Amino acid sequence: MSELRDLVIDAHGGIARWNKVKTVDGDMSITGGLWARKGWPDALKEVHVTAAAGKQWISYRPFIGEGMRSSVGRLEFRIFQRLCDVELPQFAFHLCVTRIPDRRN
Repeated sequence: MSELRDLVIDAHGGIARWNKVKTVDGDMSITGGLWARKGWPDALKEVHVTAAAGKQWISYRPFIGEGMRSSVGRLEFRIFQRLCDVELPQFAFHLCVTRIPDRRN
């Protein structure tokens, strides 16, 4: 497996270039039975995804509604409303966390 990894890294500029990459992002639609079963069939339809290259972290926007985004890391799952996009001290972000309502009957 490491041979394949090395081949891919070398084909894209080598490890020195990869180590400079902080995030990877793109637009996509992620659909399927899991989100539909939870009552959110379009939760990840037409979203912009940003993933960290050097740690376990990913964000989707919009997430479950306009003006909202998710932040998912190794030890976190948060949803921010547009109001929270302002620069606040880190502890203040806890005020912006909401729960995803379960739409199942």
